[in-house]
Order: sequence, then structure tokens, then C-alpha cells
Amino acid sequence: MKNLLIFAFFVSIPAFLFPGHDVYNFYANQNQAINAQNITKIATEKRPGKEFDFTSIGYLLNKYSPSMHQALLDSMTTEEETKQFKLFLTYKGFYLSVAFALVMTALAAVVIFLKGLETKIRNTGRKSKSRRKH
Repeated sequence: MKNLLIFAFFVSIPAFLFPGHDVYNFYANQNQAINAQNITKIATEKRPGKEFDFTSIGYLLNKYSPSMHQALLDSMTTEEETKQFKLFLTYKGFYLSVAFALVMTALAAVVIFLKGLETKIRNTGRKSKSRRKH
């Protein structure tokens, strides 16, 4: 159980970091004017820093790594891939990180449960053999 809690903590670190980033942006950008050239169609925030909202993956990608964003768009071969990629970029980072942490923790719990069950089954077989010898 201790290992599961440690694992859950590490996979939930992004879920702790996203709100921190969002709160920082909210308070740091309260009095700044909006530069219309920096706001893209992919960013779902109407006015970043003027009202609190969780940031989207697209906003983070455009703000911190625009060259990677362009490289990802250039690597898309079909219009359908580009459409799905742009849809993914509208998702909020906090929600994705919480979903990731929950899924990974649930999978780890299942693995730990199954390993414990397997060990218990193996040990049960050994005990019954040793009882027969006596």
C-alpha cells in the first residue's frame, strides 16, 4: 500500500503544478493589456489573466514552445489528424493531469492486487503440501 501511495503522489505532481501555474498567471497578468497577436484560435481563454480559468494545453504549447507546436502541425498528414490535434489542444491541462493520475493509480492498484493474489495463491499451495507431509 505504501508503494501505491508513493506512486500516486508522483503521477499526481502535474495535477498540483497546473493550478499553481494558472493562479500565477491570473495574478501576474491582472493589469497587462492584451496583445491580439499573441492570442491564437487554439487558446480557449478569452482574455488570459483577466478572469480565472484553467489553461488549455494549446495555450501552454503556444506560449512556451511555439516551434514545437508548429512542428507538430507540420507532421500531421491528414486534415482529420489536424482536427483531432486541435481538439486535444483545447482540453484543460489540469483536468487531463487529474485524469492521468487517476487512471495510472487505478492501474497500479490492480497490478498490486493481482500480484498479491498470485502470491497468496502460491503460498496457499505450499502450505497444503507441507501439511500433507506431517
